[in-house]
Amino acid sequence: RTAMPATAIPAPIKQFPRLILALFCILALALYLLWQALLNAEQEQARARLQIEADALAHQIQTRFEQQAATLLRLAERWPQHRENRDLWTRNASQLLRDYHNFQAIEWMDASFRMRWIEPLNGNEAAIGLTYKPDHPNYPLLLAARDSGQPRLSNSFELVQGGLGLAYYIPLHRISGDVRRFDGFLLGIFRVEVLINDLLSELQAADRSLRFEENGKALYRAESDDQAAPWSVSSPVTLADNSNFVLVMRPTDQLLASTTTQLPLMVVISGALAALLLCISLMLAGRGAQRSQQLARSNHQ
Repeated sequence: RTAMPATAIPAPIKQFPRLILALFCILALALYLLWQALLNAEQEQARARLQIEADALAHQIQTRFEQQAATLLRLAERWPQHRENRDLWTRNASQLLRDYHNFQAIEWMDASFRMRWIEPLNGNEAAIGLTYKPDHPNYPLLLAARDSGQPRLSNSFELVQGGLGLAYYIPLHRISGDVRRFDGFLLGIFRVEVLINDLLSELQAADRSLRFEENGKALYRAESDDQAAPWSVSSPVTLADNSNFVLVMRPTDQLLASTTTQLPLMVVISGALAALLLCISLMLAGRGAQRSQQLARSNHQ
């Protein structure tokens, strides 16, 4: 029979380097997918931590507003005494204004929706004698509060004093004979930016950006100087009975850097080195097998 030349290499041996290269490519792809999975896992953890923080902050805003609204409700409960003693009402309202600096004004609107008493007058002169007419954005809310007897917080609207405001309407009643009659509203007027800034005053927001939105419209912004991440979390905020508010929190790259680790990179580097060593070992083993086969053939010739 014809002897195989000493230099001939079997086909499986010729394909061995290509197989090793294909194996290395597969391992590299697997490492890339693992790296992406680890990065996504860390981002999800960062998102979950930020969501917990946003939920806690939203709860803090709600709690602080509820505490402030409760003081207005207590003031409204004293209306039978205040109705006949404006000086007493003024003193009590002034004390409330000193306790909470985010009020624009505390007011009494009579049953015909006309503004009667305002504290303080300074800075609120434009509201003196103001009457809510059917075209006022809060007119339907007044009717709902009057008919239900329950307090209502408005959406944001343009104050006659200027700027965006919120109004908390508390129905008032007095006894006339044996009849309980509607006697208008006690109003707490808030300037939106002042109120939200005060409710968020204890938050250190240097490493995150905040937006307080109403029906998708930003009422308040606290932006960080650092570059913000491309994603954000949000938490609903209910003030009194109004659930149209949302707190949106976006982390900065600096905050993300402080909450992530080098684990994904270390895993990829370690995996790449292991894959490279494996492929080199296989290549050397293949070359050793090739030499052994060549030596065995040359001994048979």
